[in-house]
Amino acid sequence: MIIGCPREIKAQEYRVGLTPSNVRTYIEHGHTVYIEYNAGIGAGFPDKDYQQAGAILADKKTVFTQAEMIIKVKEPLPEEFHLFREGQILFSYLHLAIHKPLAEMLLSKKIRAIAYETIKTHLGLPCLSPMSRVAGRIAAIDAIQHVQKKYHRDELMMNKSIGLSKGHILILGGGTVGITIAQMALGVGIEVTILESNPARFNQLNDLFEFHATLLESTRGNILHYIQHADVIIGAALTSGKKAPTLLYKHDLAHIKKDSLLIDVAINQGGCFETSRPTTFDEPTFEEEGITHSCIENIAGCVALTATQSLTATTLEYGLKLADFGVKKACLKDYALLHGLNTYDGKCTFAGVSESLNLPYTIPEVILNSKDN
Repeated sequence: MIIGCPREIKAQEYRVGLTPSNVRTYIEHGHTVYIEYNAGIGAGFPDKDYQQAGAILADKKTVFTQAEMIIKVKEPLPEEFHLFREGQILFSYLHLAIHKPLAEMLLSKKIRAIAYETIKTHLGLPCLSPMSRVAGRIAAIDAIQHVQKKYHRDELMMNKSIGLSKGHILILGGGTVGITIAQMALGVGIEVTILESNPARFNQLNDLFEFHATLLESTRGNILHYIQHADVIIGAALTSGKKAPTLLYKHDLAHIKKDSLLIDVAINQGGCFETSRPTTFDEPTFEEEGITHSCIENIAGCVALTATQSLTATTLEYGLKLADFGVKKACLKDYALLHGLNTYDGKCTFAGVSESLNLPYTIPEVILNSKDN
Protein backbone atom coordinates (compact mmCIF):
# COMPACT_ATOMS: atom_id res chain seq x y z
CA MET A 1 0.00 0.00 0.00
CA ILE A 2 1.11 3.60 -0.58
CA ILE A 3 1.11 5.59 2.68
CA GLY A 4 1.06 9.38 2.85
CA CYS A 5 1.91 11.53 5.87
CA PRO A 6 1.26 15.26 5.41
CA ARG A 7 2.50 18.09 7.59
CA GLU A 8 -0.06 19.22 10.18
CA ILE A 9 -1.50 22.68 9.52
CA LYS A 10 -3.55 23.24 12.67
CA ALA A 11 -2.29 26.25 14.64
CA GLN A 12 0.74 25.34 16.78
CA GLU A 13 0.48 21.64 15.99
CA TYR A 14 4.00 20.26 15.78
CA ARG A 15 3.33 16.53 16.10
CA VAL A 16 3.65 14.25 13.09
CA GLY A 17 1.79 11.08 12.16
CA LEU A 18 4.89 8.97 11.40
CA THR A 19 8.42 8.98 12.77
CA PRO A 20 11.39 7.90 10.63
CA SER A 21 11.43 4.64 12.58
CA ASN A 22 7.75 4.09 11.68
CA VAL A 23 8.57 4.71 8.02
CA ARG A 24 11.28 2.06 8.12
CA THR A 25 8.82 -0.45 9.59
CA TYR A 26 6.18 0.22 6.90
CA ILE A 27 8.81 -0.21 4.20
CA GLU A 28 9.98 -3.48 5.78
CA HIS A 29 6.37 -4.66 5.38
CA GLY A 30 6.55 -3.90 1.67
CA HIS A 31 4.76 -0.55 1.63
CA THR A 32 5.73 2.79 0.08
CA VAL A 33 5.73 5.94 2.22
CA TYR A 34 5.40 9.55 1.07
CA ILE A 35 6.25 12.27 3.61
CA GLU A 36 5.49 15.94 3.05
CA TYR A 37 8.51 18.23 3.19
CA ASN A 38 9.21 19.36 6.79
CA ALA A 39 6.35 17.27 8.18
CA GLY A 40 8.40 16.19 11.19
CA ILE A 41 10.58 19.24 11.72
CA GLY A 42 8.55 20.53 14.68
CA ALA A 43 8.93 17.20 16.48
CA GLY A 44 12.67 17.03 15.86
CA PHE A 45 12.64 14.82 12.76
CA PRO A 46 14.35 16.55 9.78
CA ASP A 47 13.70 15.48 6.21
CA LYS A 48 17.04 13.72 5.94
CA ASP A 49 15.99 11.27 8.68
CA TYR A 50 12.95 10.30 6.63
CA GLN A 51 15.02 9.97 3.48
CA GLN A 52 17.48 7.70 5.26
CA ALA A 53 14.53 5.59 6.45
CA GLY A 54 13.44 5.16 2.82
CA ALA A 55 10.58 7.67 2.53
CA ILE A 56 9.82 9.67 -0.61
CA LEU A 57 9.68 13.40 0.18
CA ALA A 58 7.09 15.42 -1.70
CA ASP A 59 4.80 18.43 -1.55
CA LYS A 60 1.38 18.15 0.09
CA LYS A 61 -0.55 17.76 -3.17
CA THR A 62 1.67 14.88 -4.30
CA VAL A 63 1.39 13.15 -0.92
CA PHE A 64 -2.41 13.18 -1.14
CA THR A 65 -2.48 12.30 -4.84
CA GLN A 66 -0.21 9.26 -4.45
CA ALA A 67 -1.39 7.90 -1.10
CA GLU A 68 -3.94 5.17 -0.64
CA MET A 69 -3.88 5.77 3.13
CA ILE A 70 -3.33 9.14 4.80
CA ILE A 71 -1.87 9.04 8.32
CA LYS A 72 -2.23 12.24 10.34
CA VAL A 73 -2.38 13.45 13.93
CA LYS A 74 -5.18 16.01 13.96
CA GLU A 75 -8.45 15.98 12.06
CA PRO A 76 -8.30 17.41 8.51
CA LEU A 77 -9.16 21.10 8.30
CA PRO A 78 -11.52 22.54 5.65
CA GLU A 79 -8.61 23.77 3.52
CA GLU A 80 -7.47 20.14 3.20
CA PHE A 81 -10.85 18.66 2.22
CA HIS A 82 -10.29 19.10 -1.53
CA LEU A 83 -7.10 17.04 -1.35
CA PHE A 84 -8.91 13.81 -0.50
CA ARG A 85 -10.11 11.54 -3.25
CA GLU A 86 -12.88 8.97 -3.20
CA GLY A 87 -12.11 5.71 -1.47
CA GLN A 88 -8.97 6.79 0.38
CA ILE A 89 -8.21 5.54 3.89
CA LEU A 90 -7.77 8.13 6.64
CA PHE A 91 -6.11 7.17 9.92
CA SER A 92 -6.06 10.04 12.40
CA TYR A 93 -7.74 11.71 15.33
CA LEU A 94 -11.13 12.79 13.95
CA HIS A 95 -13.52 13.91 16.74
CA LEU A 96 -16.36 13.78 14.22
CA ALA A 97 -19.07 14.32 16.85
CA ILE A 98 -18.19 18.03 16.88
CA HIS A 99 -16.99 18.37 13.27
CA LYS A 100 -20.02 17.86 11.07
CA PRO A 101 -18.51 19.42 7.90
CA LEU A 102 -15.63 16.96 8.16
CA ALA A 103 -18.02 14.05 8.65
CA GLU A 104 -20.02 15.17 5.61
CA MET A 105 -16.87 15.37 3.49
CA LEU A 106 -15.75 11.89 4.56
CA LEU A 107 -19.18 10.48 3.75
CA SER A 108 -19.52 12.27 0.42
CA LYS A 109 -16.07 11.11 -0.75
CA LYS A 110 -16.60 7.60 0.65
CA ILE A 111 -13.48 7.86 2.76
CA ARG A 112 -12.71 4.85 4.93
CA ALA A 113 -11.89 6.70 8.15
CA ILE A 114 -10.50 5.14 11.31
CA ALA A 115 -10.36 7.43 14.35
CA TYR A 116 -7.55 7.01 16.86
CA GLU A 117 -9.83 8.11 19.69
CA THR A 118 -12.41 5.35 19.20
CA ILE A 119 -10.08 2.37 18.72
CA LYS A 120 -10.99 0.24 21.71
CA THR A 121 -9.65 -2.89 23.39
CA HIS A 122 -10.83 -4.64 26.55
CA LEU A 123 -8.28 -2.50 28.41
CA GLY A 124 -9.53 0.84 27.11
CA LEU A 125 -8.64 3.33 24.37
CA PRO A 126 -5.01 2.60 23.48
CA CYS A 127 -4.47 5.42 20.96
CA LEU A 128 -6.18 8.06 23.11
CA SER A 129 -4.66 7.22 26.49
CA PRO A 130 -1.08 8.37 25.69
CA MET A 131 -2.27 11.82 24.65
CA SER A 132 -4.63 11.96 27.63
CA ARG A 133 -1.66 11.42 29.92
CA VAL A 134 0.33 14.16 28.17
CA ALA A 135 -2.63 16.54 28.24
CA GLY A 136 -3.22 15.72 31.90
CA ARG A 137 0.37 16.56 32.81
CA ILE A 138 0.27 19.89 31.01
CA ALA A 139 -3.09 20.79 32.54
CA ALA A 140 -1.80 19.78 35.97
CA ILE A 141 1.19 22.11 35.61
CA ASP A 142 -1.15 24.99 34.77
CA ALA A 143 -3.42 24.13 37.69
CA ILE A 144 -0.55 23.86 40.17
CA GLN A 145 0.95 27.14 39.00
CA HIS A 146 -2.43 28.83 39.43
CA VAL A 147 -2.72 27.59 43.01
CA GLN A 148 0.88 28.55 43.69
CA LYS A 149 0.31 32.09 42.46
CA LYS A 150 -2.99 32.45 44.30
CA TYR A 151 -1.54 31.46 47.68
CA HIS A 152 1.90 33.05 47.08
CA ARG A 153 3.63 29.81 47.88
CA ASP A 154 6.29 27.54 46.48
CA GLU A 155 4.37 24.54 45.14
CA LEU A 156 7.11 22.21 46.40
CA MET A 157 6.32 23.32 49.96
CA MET A 158 2.55 23.02 49.79
CA ASN A 159 2.37 19.77 51.69
CA LYS A 160 4.74 21.01 54.39
CA SER A 161 3.03 24.27 55.32
CA ILE A 162 0.97 23.43 58.38
CA GLY A 163 -2.03 25.67 58.94
CA LEU A 164 -1.98 27.22 55.47
CA SER A 165 -4.58 26.57 52.79
CA LYS A 166 -3.40 23.90 50.39
CA GLY A 167 -5.61 24.97 47.51
CA HIS A 168 -8.31 22.79 46.01
CA ILE A 169 -8.63 21.26 42.55
CA LEU A 170 -11.97 19.83 41.42
CA ILE A 171 -11.73 17.25 38.65
CA LEU A 172 -14.86 16.35 36.68
CA GLY A 173 -14.08 12.90 35.32
CA GLY A 174 -11.89 10.13 36.71
CA GLY A 175 -10.38 8.79 33.50
CA THR A 176 -6.78 8.99 32.33
CA VAL A 177 -6.69 12.80 32.29
CA GLY A 178 -8.30 13.09 35.71
CA ILE A 179 -6.04 10.46 37.27
CA THR A 180 -2.89 12.11 35.87
CA ILE A 181 -3.87 15.53 37.18
CA ALA A 182 -4.84 14.16 40.58
CA GLN A 183 -1.54 12.31 41.00
CA MET A 184 0.50 15.43 40.23
CA ALA A 185 -1.63 17.75 42.37
CA LEU A 186 -1.64 15.41 45.37
CA GLY A 187 2.11 15.03 45.00
CA VAL A 188 2.62 18.70 45.84
CA GLY A 189 0.02 18.80 48.61
CA ILE A 190 -3.02 20.26 46.86
CA GLU A 191 -6.41 18.95 47.95
CA VAL A 192 -8.20 17.06 45.19
CA THR A 193 -11.84 16.13 44.67
CA ILE A 194 -12.78 13.81 41.79
CA LEU A 195 -16.37 13.51 40.60
CA GLU A 196 -16.93 10.40 38.48
CA SER A 197 -20.19 9.13 36.95
CA ASN A 198 -19.06 5.54 36.28
CA PRO A 199 -19.40 3.44 39.47
CA ALA A 200 -17.02 0.83 38.07
CA ARG A 201 -14.21 3.39 38.10
CA PHE A 202 -14.53 3.98 41.84
CA ASN A 203 -12.66 0.78 42.68
CA GLN A 204 -9.78 1.82 40.44
CA LEU A 205 -9.74 5.35 41.88
CA ASN A 206 -9.92 4.05 45.44
CA ASP A 207 -7.02 1.69 44.81
CA LEU A 208 -4.97 4.56 43.39
CA PHE A 209 -5.75 7.28 45.89
CA GLU A 210 -7.18 5.51 48.95
CA PHE A 211 -8.02 8.37 51.32
CA HIS A 212 -5.76 10.99 49.76
CA ALA A 213 -8.40 12.36 47.38
CA THR A 214 -12.13 12.90 47.86
CA LEU A 215 -14.02 10.60 45.47
CA LEU A 216 -17.72 11.22 44.85
CA GLU A 217 -20.42 10.48 42.31
CA SER A 218 -20.73 13.11 39.62
CA THR A 219 -24.21 14.35 40.43
CA ARG A 220 -25.59 17.79 39.76
CA GLY A 221 -25.75 18.44 43.50
CA ASN A 222 -22.12 17.48 44.09
CA ILE A 223 -20.96 19.60 41.17
CA LEU A 224 -22.82 22.68 42.43
CA HIS A 225 -21.46 22.18 45.94
CA TYR A 226 -17.80 21.68 45.08
CA ILE A 227 -17.45 24.36 42.40
CA GLN A 228 -18.00 26.94 45.15
CA HIS A 229 -14.81 25.90 46.93
CA ALA A 230 -12.45 25.01 44.08
CA ASP A 231 -9.48 27.11 43.00
CA VAL A 232 -9.21 25.15 39.75
CA ILE A 233 -11.97 23.18 38.01
CA ILE A 234 -10.89 20.61 35.42
CA GLY A 235 -13.23 19.35 32.69
CA ALA A 236 -12.06 15.80 31.99
CA ALA A 237 -15.22 13.80 31.26
CA LEU A 238 -15.34 11.78 28.06
CA THR A 239 -17.80 9.54 26.28
CA SER A 240 -15.95 7.71 23.53
CA GLY A 241 -16.75 9.14 20.11
CA LYS A 242 -19.56 11.37 21.37
CA LYS A 243 -19.61 15.05 22.26
CA ALA A 244 -18.33 15.52 25.79
CA PRO A 245 -21.13 15.86 28.36
CA THR A 246 -21.91 19.41 29.48
CA LEU A 247 -21.33 19.50 33.23
CA LEU A 248 -21.12 23.25 33.91
CA TYR A 249 -23.54 25.79 32.51
CA LYS A 250 -23.19 29.53 32.05
CA HIS A 251 -25.43 30.31 35.00
CA ASP A 252 -23.23 28.09 37.21
CA LEU A 253 -20.35 30.56 36.87
CA ALA A 254 -22.07 32.82 39.39
CA HIS A 255 -21.31 30.20 42.07
CA ILE A 256 -17.59 29.98 41.26
CA LYS A 257 -14.95 32.15 42.96
CA LYS A 258 -13.84 34.94 40.65
CA ASP A 259 -10.16 34.05 41.04
CA SER A 260 -10.72 30.45 40.03
CA LEU A 261 -9.45 28.86 36.81
CA LEU A 262 -11.47 26.55 34.55
CA ILE A 263 -9.41 24.16 32.39
CA ASP A 264 -11.41 22.21 29.82
CA VAL A 265 -9.23 19.29 28.70
CA ALA A 266 -12.25 17.77 26.92
CA ILE A 267 -12.40 20.64 24.41
CA ASN A 268 -11.37 18.26 21.59
CA GLN A 269 -14.76 16.60 22.03
CA GLY A 270 -16.68 19.87 22.44
CA GLY A 271 -15.84 20.58 26.06
CA CYS A 272 -17.44 19.94 29.45
CA PHE A 273 -18.36 23.57 30.10
CA GLU A 274 -21.13 25.38 28.22
CA THR A 275 -18.93 28.48 28.09
CA SER A 276 -15.87 26.72 26.64
CA ARG A 277 -14.46 27.59 23.24
CA PRO A 278 -11.17 26.42 21.70
CA THR A 279 -8.05 28.45 22.48
CA THR A 280 -4.40 28.24 21.41
CA PHE A 281 -1.08 28.67 23.19
CA ASP A 282 -0.85 32.18 21.70
CA GLU A 283 -4.03 33.14 23.53
CA PRO A 284 -4.63 30.30 25.98
CA THR A 285 -7.29 31.92 28.17
CA PHE A 286 -10.39 34.08 28.01
CA GLU A 287 -12.86 35.38 30.57
CA GLU A 288 -16.55 34.57 30.72
CA GLU A 289 -18.66 36.12 33.47
CA GLY A 290 -15.39 37.11 35.15
CA ILE A 291 -14.10 33.51 35.28
CA THR A 292 -10.88 32.61 33.48
CA HIS A 293 -11.15 29.68 31.07
CA SER A 294 -8.32 27.70 29.45
CA CYS A 295 -9.42 25.46 26.56
CA ILE A 296 -6.32 24.68 24.48
CA GLU A 297 -7.56 22.32 21.79
CA ASN A 298 -4.31 20.56 20.84
CA ILE A 299 -2.69 20.82 24.23
CA ALA A 300 -0.30 17.91 23.65
CA GLY A 301 1.12 19.60 20.54
CA CYS A 302 3.43 21.78 22.65
CA VAL A 303 5.57 18.75 23.61
CA ALA A 304 5.75 17.45 20.07
CA LEU A 305 8.62 14.97 20.35
CA THR A 306 7.33 13.23 23.47
CA ALA A 307 3.75 13.30 22.22
CA THR A 308 4.66 12.00 18.75
CA GLN A 309 6.70 9.14 20.16
CA SER A 310 3.96 8.23 22.65
CA LEU A 311 1.23 8.39 20.02
CA THR A 312 2.99 6.50 17.24
CA ALA A 313 4.06 3.77 19.67
CA THR A 314 0.38 2.81 19.81
CA THR A 315 -0.88 3.74 16.34
CA LEU A 316 1.85 1.87 14.44
CA GLU A 317 0.40 -1.56 15.24
CA TYR A 318 -3.01 -0.62 13.88
CA GLY A 319 -1.70 1.32 10.90
CA LEU A 320 0.34 -1.70 9.82
CA LYS A 321 -2.73 -3.94 10.00
CA LEU A 322 -4.66 -1.50 7.79
CA ALA A 323 -1.79 -1.38 5.30
CA ASP A 324 -1.10 -5.11 5.33
CA PHE A 325 -4.69 -6.34 5.08
CA GLY A 326 -6.81 -3.39 3.93
CA VAL A 327 -9.61 -1.85 5.95
CA LYS A 328 -12.18 -4.60 5.50
CA LYS A 329 -10.01 -7.56 6.47
CA ALA A 330 -8.14 -5.67 9.20
CA CYS A 331 -11.35 -4.51 10.89
CA LEU A 332 -12.97 -7.93 10.70
CA LYS A 333 -9.86 -9.51 12.21
CA ASP A 334 -9.40 -6.95 14.99
CA TYR A 335 -12.27 -5.69 17.19
CA ALA A 336 -10.20 -2.68 18.26
CA LEU A 337 -9.96 -1.44 14.68
CA LEU A 338 -13.59 -2.29 14.01
CA HIS A 339 -14.54 0.01 16.88
CA GLY A 340 -12.29 2.68 15.38
CA LEU A 341 -14.07 2.65 12.02
CA ASN A 342 -16.13 5.87 11.80
CA THR A 343 -17.02 6.07 8.10
CA TYR A 344 -16.89 3.51 5.30
CA ASP A 345 -17.93 3.99 1.68
CA GLY A 346 -20.40 6.76 2.43
CA LYS A 347 -21.85 5.20 5.61
CA CYS A 348 -21.47 6.36 9.22
CA THR A 349 -20.28 3.29 11.10
CA PHE A 350 -19.84 4.65 14.63
CA ALA A 351 -22.96 4.95 16.77
CA GLY A 352 -21.70 7.85 18.87
CA VAL A 353 -21.02 9.98 15.81
CA SER A 354 -24.37 9.03 14.29
CA GLU A 355 -26.18 10.03 17.48
CA SER A 356 -24.27 13.29 17.96
CA LEU A 357 -24.69 14.47 14.35
CA ASN A 358 -28.11 12.92 13.67
CA LEU A 359 -26.74 10.82 10.81
CA PRO A 360 -28.00 7.41 9.68
CA TYR A 361 -26.02 4.63 11.33
CA THR A 362 -24.80 1.45 9.66
CA ILE A 363 -23.51 -1.42 11.78
CA PRO A 364 -19.89 -1.82 10.61
CA GLU A 365 -19.99 -5.62 10.45
CA VAL A 366 -23.00 -5.39 8.12
CA ILE A 367 -21.32 -3.19 5.54
CA LEU A 368 -17.96 -4.96 5.79
CA ASN A 369 -19.57 -8.36 5.25
CA SER A 370 -21.60 -7.11 2.32
CA LYS A 371 -20.83 -8.86 -0.97
CA ASP A 372 -20.45 -5.41 -2.54
CA ASN A 373 -17.37 -4.83 -0.40
